[in-house]
Amino acid sequence: MKVALVTTDPQCYIFDSLYKERLEIDIILVSLSKRKPKSIFKKIRKVGLLASIINFFFRKTYQIHSNVSVYDLEQKGYKITRIQGYNHKALNSVEYDLGISATNSLIPESFFSFFKNGMLNIHHEILPERRGAQPIFWSIFDKTFKTGFTIHEINSKLDAGNILYKEIVDLDLKQSKYFDFIYSNTKKIKEISAQKILDFVKKEEFDPLFELNLNVIIPNRFYTSPKLSEHITAYYNWKNVKR
Repeated sequence: MKVALVTTDPQCYIFDSLYKERLEIDIILVSLSKRKPKSIFKKIRKVGLLASIINFFFRKTYQIHSNVSVYDLEQKGYKITRIQGYNHKALNSVEYDLGISATNSLIPESFFSFFKNGMLNIHHEILPERRGAQPIFWSIFDKTFKTGFTIHEINSKLDAGNILYKEIVDLDLKQSKYFDFIYSNTKKIKEISAQKILDFVKKEEFDPLFELNLNVIIPNRFYTSPKLSEHITAYYNWKNVKR
């Protein structure tokens, strides 16, 4: 099975694991244009200026980068294809059986349908309960203090494809600083999820994934950037949880 990892991050969190052992997987590095000011102002109007500033720093804690760059993988012998945007026409010379998405924005149907068996996404939260952005934060806000990751098929709706595998993990409450707590737990979940998806690549056992298909009703709730009041509630919940 010919598999490609699709990412917009030249230091994608999966690269550490890929560098340790040479696997039969290609890398497709997607370059995206920067966000337009109009979309940024729209976000500020929705959640408020102060919450937008807090969310900016929160995103920094979610951006777990590998110590290995795409250039290091290239030196190790991995095939790297660089494309501008999700342009499937740039891949027409190669036929892939499956694509794996890691660190991407919304992928259009014209791209994910290019792969013979579609694409899988690694969503760093539990689906279908936690669709959307801001992993970990909402589990603090809701006082569940559980997170995890979900491997699911990509379709035209965000985080709504068939669920193929998921793993629930308790949050580690040892960190005494709030942002360190978010960062360390995000890093842990991404490391676990990277190893899990690569285990399937190594064994070429994707069929069991599809056999485990969990067809469920997708809830209407969609998690997005928190407002200031929600940040205050989450911090209060984290500060007062029993350790």
